[in-house]
Amino acid sequence: MKEEDASSYCGMLVFAASVARGAGTDVYDYRADFCGHAHINHGVSMPPRGETMDPKEREALDKKCKAILASAAFHQDAYDAGPGWHGAPL
Repeated sequence: MKEEDASSYCGMLVFAASVARGAGTDVYDYRADFCGHAHINHGVSMPPRGETMDPKEREALDKKCKAILASAAFHQDAYDAGPGWHGAPL
């Protein structure tokens, strides 16, 4: 995948906030963006670009992310350009 493709919008990843919290991640309701949206904070400071992360922090972050992804479902948006959700009901 090209770097510019990684940030292209194509849909939503949906998971329960309780799953993220159970993995040790903080979840903040952020419906200012839209209803059902949240911000998550894994409690890890990312190193400057080009520097490596502490291996123990990387392992902890990977564990949290894998736990969240194990319960997540990806929903593709039928029309990935323009405002609004055009995919199946979430």
